[in-house]
Amino acid sequence: MAATLLKVRPMNHESSCREADSLLHAIEHAAHLLPSQGPITAFVHHNTLHAFEHLSFDEGVRAGGRLFGCHAYLAEEQYRQKLSQGRIRVADLETVLLEELGDEADRLVAMFGTRYALRLAMLQFPLQAGPPVELRWMIAETDALRRFRQEVPPDVRNWMIDVTRRWLMRELINKGGGPRPVIDVLGDVWEQFDRRTMESWSDRTWEAFVLNFLWRVCRHGVSTAESRLPEPMPPRSPRRHRDVLLEATGQDADLLVHESLIRFCAAFVDQGFAEWELPDRKDGFYRSFLKLHSQRWAAPTHWSAELQRVTQRLLEAGTGPLESIAQSLELLGVGDEERDEFILHSLLALRGWAGMIWQLETNAEWAPHPAPPGTLVEYLAVRLILDRLAVEQVARDWLRFSGPLNEVRCVAERRIDCRGHNDTDRRAFIIFQLAQVRGWKPEDLQHLSSEQWHTLVHEIEAFSAFERRRLFHLAFERKYRNEALDAVIAHSRRWRAKSDLAGTPRRPAWQISE
Repeated sequence: MAATLLKVRPMNHESSCREADSLLHAIEHAAHLLPSQGPITAFVHHNTLHAFEHLSFDEGVRAGGRLFGCHAYLAEEQYRQKLSQGRIRVADLETVLLEELGDEADRLVAMFGTRYALRLAMLQFPLQAGPPVELRWMIAETDALRRFRQEVPPDVRNWMIDVTRRWLMRELINKGGGPRPVIDVLGDVWEQFDRRTMESWSDRTWEAFVLNFLWRVCRHGVSTAESRLPEPMPPRSPRRHRDVLLEATGQDADLLVHESLIRFCAAFVDQGFAEWELPDRKDGFYRSFLKLHSQRWAAPTHWSAELQRVTQRLLEAGTGPLESIAQSLELLGVGDEERDEFILHSLLALRGWAGMIWQLETNAEWAPHPAPPGTLVEYLAVRLILDRLAVEQVARDWLRFSGPLNEVRCVAERRIDCRGHNDTDRRAFIIFQLAQVRGWKPEDLQHLSSEQWHTLVHEIEAFSAFERRRLFHLAFERKYRNEALDAVIAHSRRWRAKSDLAGTPRRPAWQISE
C-alpha cells in the first residue's frame, strides 16, 4: 500500500519526506482494519472481523468489539429473555459455569457461598446498574428500598425480615440502645421510622426497614473496601475530541461531520447509476471536495460559512492532502505518541465508507469508475478538516470555549472530572440486589471485615458484563448443539424401529441420512 500512497505525495508542498512517510505508514496500518467491501454488489457474505482471524473466536470478538465500539455478543437483556423463554436453560448455564471455573468453583467468597453460586446468581437474575444520578433517582423514587425484588421467593423474604427483626429487637432491648456499629450504620434510617412503636410495626414497615438497613450496610461495607480496590483504569489514549465532547456535553460532533461527508462519499463512489455526476471527480476526492464546498453559495449556517472559508484557504494555498492531515493533527493537539492510533480511530469513525473507498482504490479492476491511488489519504484529509470545524462549533456552543483547538480535550475532560465518578453507589447497589436473591442477612454483612468486603467486591467485578454475555452465548450454543444431537439420536431410533418391523438389515447411525 505504501507504494500506492507514495504516488500522491506532492513533493512541492510537503514539509518533510520523513513526516510524510510516517503518516503514510499510519494510514497503511489503519487500512488493514477497514471493512473490505466495495459499493453494493455482493458484500453480505464478507467476514467483518477478517483482521482478527488469527485469534480465537472469543478473543476475536472481544478485540473487534473494543476496536469498533460494538457489542461482541447480544445484549445481556436479550440473553435473559431467551432464558425466560426456555431457549437457554439454567442447567446449561450451570454446566458451562462449572467447566469455566474448574477447581475454583467451590472456593468460598467472603463466607457467603462459593464462586459458582455467586456467579450463577449473577447470570440468573438481572442486576440493575447505572450512573450515580440514575441510581440515586431509583433509590429515592422507586420501591427499591420498600419492597423486595420480585425474583425473591416469599419464604426467603419472610425469613430475612423475621431474623432481622428478632436480631435487632434483641440487640436494642438487651443492650440498652444497641451496639454502636448498628447505630452508626443505620444513621438517618431511624428518622424515617418511628422507633418508639417498633414492636407494633406492620410487615410492610419491617420490609422497608430491613431493605433500608441492608442498603446502608452494603454502602458502608463497600466504602470501607474501596481504599483497597485498584483505581479505575483511565480511558485508553487517544480519545477523539468527539468522544470527550460527547461525554462532557452530550452533543455528538460526528453528526455534523457525517452529514457532509456521507453525501459526498456517496457521490464520489457512484459507478454511473446516479443522474447527477460529482463535479471535478477526475481531480480526486480531496480537490473535488475543496472545489465543491468553496463555491460562493449563500451560507445559511455558521457551519457552512466556516467550511467555505477553510476550503477556499486550502485551495488558494495549494495545500496537499498529506500537508492538510499534518496541519489538522497539529491544530487538534495530537502528539506523535498518539498520532497513529488517532488516525486509526478517525478512519474507523465512518469505517463503511472509508473501507469502500479503500477497496475502490486497491481492488476494483471491475469497477467502471475506480478510485485513483491515494484516495484514502485524501479521504482522511477531508475527514480531519470536517472534524476540526465540528469540534470547534460544539466546544463553542456547549462549553463556551474560544481558545485554541489543541486545548479542547483538556477543557472537556476537566468538566467531566468535576462531575465526579462515584462507584460506591454502583457497587453497593449490585451487592444490595444480590443480597436479596441470595438471602444475605444485614446482620451477617455488617460483621464482614474490610478484607472480606474487598474480596466480595473484587469477585463481583471480575465477573464483568462481557464475561456474563460470553457464558450466556456458550450456554445458548450448548443447548442447540444438544438438541441437534438429540434429533439425530431420535432419527436413528426411528429408523431402527422401522428396520426391525420391515426385517431390513441395520446400518450404523452415521450412515443414516434423510
